[in-house]
Amino acid sequence: MASLRDVERYHQQFTRLAEPLSDPNNRLMLENDVNLCFYRGIPVDVRRRIRHRIEHAHTKSNNAPPRERVYSYLKDLFDDTDIDRDIHRLQTRDELDSDSSSNEGSDDETPVPPPTPKKKKKVTFFEKDKPSEKIIPASPPTPVDDRIDQLSRQLEELVLSYAESNR
Repeated sequence: MASLRDVERYHQQFTRLAEPLSDPNNRLMLENDVNLCFYRGIPVDVRRRIRHRIEHAHTKSNNAPPRERVYSYLKDLFDDTDIDRDIHRLQTRDELDSDSSSNEGSDDETPVPPPTPKKKKKVTFFEKDKPSEKIIPASPPTPVDDRIDQLSRQLEELVLSYAESNR
């Protein structure tokens, strides 16, 4: 995401995909989940640049920032008419430079060795030590399952009524 056009395209595409999921009459996703998906779909480097504008109350996954507010933050960030437009671009370059230089290490700092991979242990079970299979109860039907069942019953009734009318 590098321009206002990219921001608008992302918002349009996301809204087109999310609309049927968050429709009040056909609620398949909670509004908070849709907002969280919108925020997490933004590239990490851009999220870092708008994070300071998000109220503290909206920094948890169970209370994600409203997507329209995040969209306005993004539009502000990439607004070409902003008087500080050049500063934003310089900050972006500086952040990218600092990210790449932090990976290289500098003369002032001692290099940090990469983490050593942990060895995997092989686990074997003897017949008597094998975990027993547990029976997990079925979960209650979801609204989608209810609609599918209802449509199946309607289709079955239609087939029966059609068969009786052809007798």
